[in-house]
Formats: sequence, structure tokens, C-alpha cells
Amino acid sequence: MANEIANFGEPSVLLDSEVNMNIFDETANAWGGNQLNSYCFDMTGDLWDKLSDGFSVEAYVCPTWEGDDVPTGWCGVLGLAQNGGFLLGVSSQKWLFQASINGTWANGRGDKNLEKDKWTHLVGVWNKTAGTLAMYVDGNLTGLVTASGELTVPQVVDDTKCYIGADMKGGVPGTEPEASFQGKIAFIRLYDVAMPGAAATELYRRATATALDEIAAEKSQTSPVGIYNIMGQRVQKAQHGIFIIDGKKVLLK
Repeated sequence: MANEIANFGEPSVLLDSEVNMNIFDETANAWGGNQLNSYCFDMTGDLWDKLSDGFSVEAYVCPTWEGDDVPTGWCGVLGLAQNGGFLLGVSSQKWLFQASINGTWANGRGDKNLEKDKWTHLVGVWNKTAGTLAMYVDGNLTGLVTASGELTVPQVVDDTKCYIGADMKGGVPGTEPEASFQGKIAFIRLYDVAMPGAAATELYRRATATALDEIAAEKSQTSPVGIYNIMGQRVQKAQHGIFIIDGKKVLLK
């Protein structure tokens, strides 16, 4: 699924050497704050129709906050949860995926508190056929609840926005974000299919550095000498980040 992306405030994108990719940097946001930096896209009726038979949300994120204690407030990584819709984010110190089914929120949660400054892979799945909603954290199923019925669409369908790094503010459809995420977001993907658990696990493998050794092995068989990034793409020169050089994983600082 693709749609035009707009911004609220002054969101920044930078190269993160730990994951070796451009990321959305929200570290300057206040956890759960309103009207802060975020991206958004229009959620019109045709997009809701594509999600009506089941959908999945994937994200690779790194939360942070002031102090040592995990924040208790909620926030959105990808959100449009007002009088219907869905949210991938945080609630009660745990990762959360929720969707409004027949007007009632179904909630899948992580099985432990967030870890500060740790890159984490998230997948949320609503399976209409099975009548379930699932939450996966780092490839593991952490929450599975009954969610039978129809996806509840917000009443003002053609004036709603889905926010990246926040949730849409209630009572003012489509105008501004609230409940901002504090941290880094490498990517977010919204699928119009309910993926099985094996697919969620495979997405985690592909998104994380655990795939580096496999990339190195594959490249060493077909091309024993060369420099590759963590996506398996050959490059002319290694700069800052993680690379596969002559079949070996190397971190350049």
C-alpha cells in the first residue's frame, strides 16, 4: 500500500550507524506529547476498504525517554485510533497493537516492559477470517485475543490522517497529532493482508542484524571478494555502519 506522506512540525531523517539506514528521529519529542514532530498520510475510504478483510502492521523502532523508569503514558508508533481505527504503539509500559472491531477495542500486548534504547521489531495482525488479533515482538507471539466482526472505521472517513510517530488527536479529525512517540523509527509498513505467524518471524529475521551472517554466507559463495551493506547490496566503499567485507561482518565507526 502506498500513499503520499506529509509532515507535521519539523520531523528529521538521519543515517543511523547502528542499523545502517536512514531513520525517522523522534528523540527530541516528549513521550506522549501533543502536536509534536511526526509524519502522516490520508486514510480515505478506499484505503479502509483494503483493510476490511484483515491487515498487518510492521515497524522497527528504538524507544527512548528521560530517566531510568519506563514511561507509563501511551503513545503511537502508527496511529489512527479515534472512534474506530487502529494503533500500533505503547500502553502501560508495554508494546500495544489494537483495532476497533464492532466498536470494541481488541488489544494485543507485549509480554514485558519496553527496553530503553533497544531496537525492537513489531508486527500487529488482525485476521478477520480467524477472528483474532495478534501482537508479535521480535518475532515472538506475545498477545493473541479474539477479535470477531468488522473493522470499525472512524466516522469522518475522508478527513482522517494516520500518523507515523503519534496518534490522531480525538475530536479534531485529521488536523493534528497527539500521544507522540519518543525514539527512532527505521520503517513502518502497512499490509492489506493478515500475515501468518511464520511471516512475522521471517520479517523480524530480515529486519535485524541476525541476518548479517546469512548474507555474508550467501555472498561468499557467489562472490568471495566484495563489500556489501546489511541489505545485501554491493557498494563501492564502506563508510560508517555495519558492512559485509569479504564475507565477514565489520562495524566501521
